[in-house]
Amino acid sequence: MKRRKSTMAILLAGLILLGQIGLYGVPALAGSHADPQGAVPPMENGWVLLSAPEQLAYINRNQEQYLDKQIRLVNDIDLTGVTWVPFGGNDFAPFSGIFDGQGHTITGLNIEGDTRLNVGFFGEANGSIRNLSLKVNITGGSITGGVAGYLSGGSIVGAYTEGNVTSLVPRDPNKVTSTGGITGILGHARIERSSSSASITASWGFNMYGGGISGYVFGASILDSFFTGQIRNVANASNSHVFTSGIGAYFSGTPGNENTVRNTYSRGRIHPENPGWYTGRSAIAGYTNTTGIYSSYFDKETSMVSVGVDSTYNSGPLEAAGLTTAEMKQRVNYTGWDFEHTWNIHANVNDGYPYLRPRVLTEEIPFAVQGEPYSLMLAGFDGTHAGLTWSATGLPDGLNLNPSGEIHGTPTSALSGNSSYDVIITATDEGGATVVRSFQLDLKTMAPPLENVSVQPGAEIGTTAITVTPLQTGATLAFVLDRTDAEPPLYEDTLPPDAVYYVPGSDIPGVQPGQTVDLYEIDARQRIKAWHRLILEADHIRQFIPVNGIWVEPSDLTLMVGDEPVKLNLILEPETATNKEVTWVSADPAVAEVNNLNGEVLPVKPGQTVITATASSGLTAKAAITVQPATGSVTGAVYSTVSSSVYDKELIPLAGASVSIGGGSVLTNIQGDFKLDEVPVGPQTLTIEASGFAPFVQRLDVQANQILDTGIIVLAADKTPEPEPQPDPEPHEPSPSSPPEPGTNAASGRSAPAAESNARSSLAQLTINHSKVWVAASRETTTDGQTAIRLKPDASALARVFTANHEVLMEYQADDTPAVYLDLPGKFLVDMLKRADTIESGYSITFKVNGTGFQLPLHWLNGSRPALDPDSVVTIGVRQPAPTIVGNLSAVLAQRGAKLIESPVAFSVEINGQPTEESIPNGQANRYWNKTIALPASADPVKSTVVWVDGQGGMHFTPSVFHNDPSEATIYSQQYGLFAVISSQHTFEDIAGHWAKDEIELMANKWIVQGRSDGFFSPDAHMTRAELAALLVRSLGLTDSVAKKGSPFADISPDAWYAGAVRTALERGLFTGDHDGMFRPDAWITREELAVVVARALSFNARAPQPNSAALGAFSDANTISAWAAEPVAKLTESGLLQGTSAACFSPRKYATRAESAVMLKRMLQYLKFINS
Repeated sequence: MKRRKSTMAILLAGLILLGQIGLYGVPALAGSHADPQGAVPPMENGWVLLSAPEQLAYINRNQEQYLDKQIRLVNDIDLTGVTWVPFGGNDFAPFSGIFDGQGHTITGLNIEGDTRLNVGFFGEANGSIRNLSLKVNITGGSITGGVAGYLSGGSIVGAYTEGNVTSLVPRDPNKVTSTGGITGILGHARIERSSSSASITASWGFNMYGGGISGYVFGASILDSFFTGQIRNVANASNSHVFTSGIGAYFSGTPGNENTVRNTYSRGRIHPENPGWYTGRSAIAGYTNTTGIYSSYFDKETSMVSVGVDSTYNSGPLEAAGLTTAEMKQRVNYTGWDFEHTWNIHANVNDGYPYLRPRVLTEEIPFAVQGEPYSLMLAGFDGTHAGLTWSATGLPDGLNLNPSGEIHGTPTSALSGNSSYDVIITATDEGGATVVRSFQLDLKTMAPPLENVSVQPGAEIGTTAITVTPLQTGATLAFVLDRTDAEPPLYEDTLPPDAVYYVPGSDIPGVQPGQTVDLYEIDARQRIKAWHRLILEADHIRQFIPVNGIWVEPSDLTLMVGDEPVKLNLILEPETATNKEVTWVSADPAVAEVNNLNGEVLPVKPGQTVITATASSGLTAKAAITVQPATGSVTGAVYSTVSSSVYDKELIPLAGASVSIGGGSVLTNIQGDFKLDEVPVGPQTLTIEASGFAPFVQRLDVQANQILDTGIIVLAADKTPEPEPQPDPEPHEPSPSSPPEPGTNAASGRSAPAAESNARSSLAQLTINHSKVWVAASRETTTDGQTAIRLKPDASALARVFTANHEVLMEYQADDTPAVYLDLPGKFLVDMLKRADTIESGYSITFKVNGTGFQLPLHWLNGSRPALDPDSVVTIGVRQPAPTIVGNLSAVLAQRGAKLIESPVAFSVEINGQPTEESIPNGQANRYWNKTIALPASADPVKSTVVWVDGQGGMHFTPSVFHNDPSEATIYSQQYGLFAVISSQHTFEDIAGHWAKDEIELMANKWIVQGRSDGFFSPDAHMTRAELAALLVRSLGLTDSVAKKGSPFADISPDAWYAGAVRTALERGLFTGDHDGMFRPDAWITREELAVVVARALSFNARAPQPNSAALGAFSDANTISAWAAEPVAKLTESGLLQGTSAACFSPRKYATRAESAVMLKRMLQYLKFINS
């Protein structure tokens, strides 16, 4: 019978080998090699270190990168919720590296229904797996193990598994299932000092193998291992060959490839249910071929089997003895076992059965530094799985080992220099077994500081020199420039390989401000004895610096004949240039003269000229000067008389009267007032005309830059015959709007008075919150002669809408009407504001005409000027400027290399016909209101931007984002008035090939950055504080503040080109001055100062990221960042706005360049969503 069974077993072995080499396919592995979910694990000293489930999941998703690596756990890891793909094998090469669990446990490993061939924590491995505990729930594969489906070489040492391990039915029913607590198949490999308490289930197959350690074994060894779980096989196995056993189910060897089982035991239960056509159940081995079993034992009472080996062929010896439970718990019954170093027995551990003794797994203790905090967690193997208790002797003063295994503290030593300590570490397990291991702990000290170090300019241009007193007379010195490792050296560290020997006082060439110099004192072995670090400043370096950049501000200047001289502001780059001599020349002194000493320009007569400034290096900068004729202003008020009784006559203001003088004209406003600006100087004729009144003519003498007030002018009624009575015309609704203030720029969107002859009342369809309603409407003519329509929704209807909604959208589809006005009753608005508990209540009205419009938050009207009262009428206007305005704007844009994308749009808000302030109210300085301009087609956000056109025709960048569906531009602005969507394609000659070329061109297309001279940007020149203030104010869409009285800083002239921007930056909290009242406008700004200013801009917009001090860990020179800049730098680094000057350095005190500043501001705008990302 034995012979028959052996022959049959050999045939079955052939079947499993065919299955094992992969005759049935595996499913393709889904997924990407990208890392959208987890963290890339760090690598240290050649080891991949895993401390978190995200890192373990990452290497699982990117297996091909880690299958040959050395991987080490540094924490217990819970994989609950992680979809685990067996690591190695199947679709990948086998794992061939080292996986060192360091005594840690992986819990929550769940594999459900995996149809691959080899399934376990590892699919297939032939490397080294050690000191790893696994808590698993595995169902899958036909070669299935708790640690590995198939160990095809290498070893597993110190492993432990618990939980459930179940194989699946193979897709080819002629194949086998091989299931084990450690491995499904063990081939030409070794399992040692390992155990399993798992529940093993072998699923159906023609051949079914279930083993407590391994299902199928060939040419392999199982040493010093045991099984305490249970094994069963599935039902319906009547046509199958079933082998189940506590150590290995099926051992197949050949001469030269024998199997060895030594010093093992099993007390696990071998379930008798579901026998097969042939069934072999045993405690140690089901079937053996060319196999030797030595000193192995099983519990006859708990295992429910009576034999250690079921059947055998060509094997021996087969030392598999059965013992009673009581005998299993006695050390004397385990012949040849090592209970001093490998095994231990204790009544309170492992139910009194043998278990594996503890081991210290830490290989060495890293050195400590005197006076520096120290922490190291020791690693150990714990066969009790209940935790080790640690103790130590020989540690330096200040260091302690706590019972959980952490060496911690701050070491001290009475000895100078470095010293070594012999440390004895003891680990004790729950059963009292101990292991002792000796280590050497080196205690090092920091290199002491050098004394009397000073730095001064060298003898040659571009050099510096250092004097120092060495600690040892005659010692050798060396230095390193810009050392990438920012950590201070330790005493007797080896000198860096790039160090240069140095003689104190000699020149160090090729240096620049912001560089670091590490100076070392060394001995004959090139060991460091002392050290000092310097950060070079400009005055440490001997240099003659030529002027390499020159420009004048402003580059365009308009003056009037008779004006006082205006001084052009000269800026030279760099600030420390040694020869700053400049000559000034006017191309046409008859138009404007220039002072050759200080650049003051004196207007002489109307015309244009160019002022040129030439530096000593030959570089030039130009300013275009326009001199206009001298003009003044004329104001007054026009009244008429009306009878208030049969006895008296009363003066009343006359609105709409035409006032003309010196070629200009204007209409009087509702108060009868008028003002005409830019009236030529000298004798002029004032003419006033109004329908029904006699013309008024007066001669005036206009003075330059003076306002001439005519006082009240009363027009007399025109004495014409009264007309014959006529039938009454059909009634119509007169325009309720108030006439505009005269003299307003046509771009401001002001409505004109509607004379009785050209105003028509009607109804218009207005969409309010997507519902169409009919509202009263009238047509009228604006001050510039364009047709306008005025919409007057009913107050009660508006109140009903606001009752249900805090935000109301009103949309009007206009025909070709260029101007649309929306009149809102003051009483309704006052009532709405009274409902709000605070100004943050959120009530707002959005008004759009053909998709273009803007939002009016009602609390914006709180404290508005003019003031809002119940009798007021608030008018919202959306209009296109007159064709002449558009033509002039297009011409100016063309001169500056830009063009309009869509016709400009003017947005206005009036109260009783008077314009409100163009900017937002006090207390809301960081608010931006949304405006939308519909576009005819998609715009390129790299080349396009929105500009606000001020009353003088100046154009300013406005934060704006472009959208494609629908095609429109969303504007975030603090102003009302005229806005234009433009496109340009700027570049500069000196940025070709520069790393920041794309960002500089984008910011130039946004009209934020400009060149310093014709065609040049100077990207690597340093950025001054004044320049940055101007750029920052410009980037945020703010306007230059007008001086109320003097200058806020002693070193800024009120007429400096940057004075308004600095004032705005100060008012908005973006910049501060020095404690002595200085701003230092021409000082270069450092990288850490730039970070602080940008962080303030984010806070101004309430978008500052949360600080994360850990972000500074990315920079090796983080300890050189000033305390006041640390938090802003951390914020910007965390948000991705800030990067270092290299992969590891931030260089906080290095001066920021114009390119770096442009890039930083571009990232800031994208972070704020003020431009497209």
